[in-house]
Amino acid sequence: MKKLKGTALLLAASLLVMTLSGCTENPKLTESQTEDTEETQTETEALTSETETPTESESETETYYQTDTLFYTDVKDSEVVFTDKVMENLSAFFVPAMPIGTLKNQGNSAGNLTAVIDSSITYQTIEGFGGSGCWWACFSDYYDEEALDTALILLYSQEYGIGLTTYRHNAGGGTPSSAYGKVVTECVEECPGFMNLERDAQGMKVIRKLQSLGVDYFTLFMNSPPARLCANNDTRGAEDGSSNLPEENYEEYAKYCADVIELYTLAGVPVKYLSPINEPQWKWSPAKWQEGCHYEYNEVFNFDKILIQEVERRGLTTKISVPESAAWYDETYTIFLINKMFYNNVYKNHVDHISVHDYGAQAKHKENCMEKFKKSGMNWPVHMTEWTNLTTDYDTMPYMTITRDLNEDFSILNCTLFEWWTIMNMTDDSLKDTTNAFAFASDDGRAGLGYRAYVVGQYSKFITGATRIEMELTDENDEVYGTAYVKDGQTIVILNNESTSERTVSLSGITGIGAMYTTDGELRLQYNGDVDAAYGITLSPESVNTIVFE
Repeated sequence: MKKLKGTALLLAASLLVMTLSGCTENPKLTESQTEDTEETQTETEALTSETETPTESESETETYYQTDTLFYTDVKDSEVVFTDKVMENLSAFFVPAMPIGTLKNQGNSAGNLTAVIDSSITYQTIEGFGGSGCWWACFSDYYDEEALDTALILLYSQEYGIGLTTYRHNAGGGTPSSAYGKVVTECVEECPGFMNLERDAQGMKVIRKLQSLGVDYFTLFMNSPPARLCANNDTRGAEDGSSNLPEENYEEYAKYCADVIELYTLAGVPVKYLSPINEPQWKWSPAKWQEGCHYEYNEVFNFDKILIQEVERRGLTTKISVPESAAWYDETYTIFLINKMFYNNVYKNHVDHISVHDYGAQAKHKENCMEKFKKSGMNWPVHMTEWTNLTTDYDTMPYMTITRDLNEDFSILNCTLFEWWTIMNMTDDSLKDTTNAFAFASDDGRAGLGYRAYVVGQYSKFITGATRIEMELTDENDEVYGTAYVKDGQTIVILNNESTSERTVSLSGITGIGAMYTTDGELRLQYNGDVDAAYGITLSPESVNTIVFE
């Protein structure tokens, strides 16, 4: 493998990239480096004729690669370290509320509610749970290192945390500025074909740490095309809220998306999905506070088709996640678009699910949507790829809202994946923000979880990889509800009580003793005793309860 080092490599590759891509200037080239131009000319020619891919070289600070389609820089490795301080931090979480093995319901009378479980009737298998790095990950150097490691362990460790398994990484299109604030990830493309992963060094730091925890399910998502392809050079959208990606730029954007897949893949990130479009129905514009781009449904269909063809041409295995709609129950836009994609041959090999965002959707919307898909024959599984509480109420209401939506998503939509929007905040005070409140790490060593994370953990820690089974539970007040699953010889029952009073539920179709874990006004995903399925099970007020029967 041919190696070029330091300035010589950088200049040679830069000259090559400028020649091939039409860049008018090399953003990496400094004035002092221009003196090396003549002596590196022969190396440039050698690089041009090089056929092996990828070509690799190491300098003192960076590693450079060249493939048939791009030239890029890598970033240094990072990992989670289980220091004594981190272990001390972790010891404060998930402390059992009572001694392990405490049988708490023997002799209880049957409740007036019965959950009837039938393991012979099966539904979807749960792929996993996760969240995104918007936009805390691109500021990860802010955090105290041990606090960041503690928070990531609490989120992504099965043994010490809530057991998340997937991560969504934002591939930004612009450059952070006062106009954008802290809601944009810097574009890794310096010019077409020249990808600089150092621009995403802080985001990659988080990815590397997650990989050290065993995470191998990554989605790259774009909120906008890069600025150079936008009609107004602004990644926040067109001034009038219309599409900001001219049709003549579709092929170039598809090439850019494929370049991004290759960039992260060659850097060792297993990119399972690429999501090129985010919430296309909304009228994104520079008046908004984040990147975004509006698309009509035919524009979504036509662009994604071109992207799939580019991915196939390059032989990439990454699949495409579509349509990332926040109004996915809109029959005239999203449902029509999804059905059109499902029955198009180009989509069949590179799309295996539909991705939706669960903002404002009610049970009736979900039921109507599934009825439409059933009639049309569309059977791609549903991924709930973005959700958060749009409320300032930090206490009871948000966490019961979450578990109701989780219950509906799994029991009505048959979702196989659930991902939170942004899973980290800058401080514990910001857990009360209107859109965040999942976990926090700070610059002074503190780290922890919010109520929302504990509620999701009542599911993610126990049912990832599990298959949902039939469970019927009818409450005339619609305050008690739940779902059931089987996994590796276990039966897992999740019971939710929205009432402000205790409720007692009897189980039918299952026997034995199960370990119960509870999140309520006092407990935070804590062991709450063993329960015998032969007796009534008492649910505390406003609680989420997971019972694991071996």
